[in-house]
Amino acid sequence: MATFVLLHGAWHGGWAWRKVEPYLRSAGHKVLTPTLTGVSDRAHLLSPAVGLDTHVTDVVALLDDGTAVSWGRNAFGQVGNGTVEVNQHRPVPVAGLKDIKAVVPGGGQTLYLLEDGTVWGAGGGFFGLLGPANMRLHPVPVRVDGIDEVTQLISGGGHAIALRADGSVWTWGRDDYGQLGDGPDANDRVPGRTYQEHAGRGYDSRPAPHSIDGLGEVRSLAGGGGHSVAIQTDGTVWTWGDNDRGQLGHGDTEHLSSPKKVDGITTAVAATCALTR
Repeated sequence: MATFVLLHGAWHGGWAWRKVEPYLRSAGHKVLTPTLTGVSDRAHLLSPAVGLDTHVTDVVALLDDGTAVSWGRNAFGQVGNGTVEVNQHRPVPVAGLKDIKAVVPGGGQTLYLLEDGTVWGAGGGFFGLLGPANMRLHPVPVRVDGIDEVTQLISGGGHAIALRADGSVWTWGRDDYGQLGDGPDANDRVPGRTYQEHAGRGYDSRPAPHSIDGLGEVRSLAGGGGHSVAIQTDGTVWTWGDNDRGQLGHGDTEHLSSPKKVDGITTAVAATCALTR
């Protein structure tokens, strides 16, 4: 069978091929749908240095062997090479993973989206970001249980947001501002929620991935330090979570625990968020 590399156009991302990708995979083909540097959910990487050569590098990296290398701070094992509290000053291979589609760094852990739609992670299991079975330090990648068929993966710092092939949105991790989208009275309605202490503070969290009720037909995601954004196929934008600086776009500073449509936007194709507003 063949390997297909599907590249998007301007203002789009790898999500643009969400409806095409399953048909090719079902026929036995390998499908790569990268989002190029500087656009869509990678818009925060845009700089004057980004150009055609950058995008060629994006594609060449995918066409290699599907593995990843990592380096830098490693206090919690987030480099993923089996060590903890040993900073890596040179690139080292991430242990045990292949066919990696996307690498998503977070606050003390690194998440990986594989070509088969599964999610893996290495580092600190704070707030349950590595899944309910992996709440401790994991210097070698482990699978996040309870989520599959993922086409886009976002880290909001303390929470994760995943888009599945059916257009549904799934979240897990920290939830002190409602960024998981569980809605009001979540502790009474949504299974798997818990209260955790981290760095001397307590936080509501949910280690188990769970879908957001009533939010479907989504084509793209973005996430900030405590808020989340979804763009539906009709071009509307929905936001929820931390709103202390008005980052949800609703004309106020009220935190939201459920997605709410942003008025006045009907043709959106992508969004990006800053971790600190």
